[in-house]
Amino acid sequence: MRISVPIIVVPNSELLDNHQVELAEALAEQEYVVHGRLEELDQALQEASLLGKRHKAWPPVNSGVHREVKSLKSVLDHEMGYLD
Repeated sequence: MRISVPIIVVPNSELLDNHQVELAEALAEQEYVVHGRLEELDQALQEASLLGKRHKAWPPVNSGVHREVKSLKSVLDHEMGYLD
């Protein structure tokens, strides 16, 4: 995850209480991983490709400011407290 390589997580849903499924769903919702299933692996590969493209966009998709900030300069200005 540190080097922004899309990860496909395929949890074992037969385990007691499905904690792996819950974690996979939460991480996928936050766009850290793709929650895959063995029966639908081709779809997961396509989703991973799209996720990889979104991870290369600036700012990162899970930064909380993806739609508001347009450039690295504006992120740095905001963090440093510079006003327009």
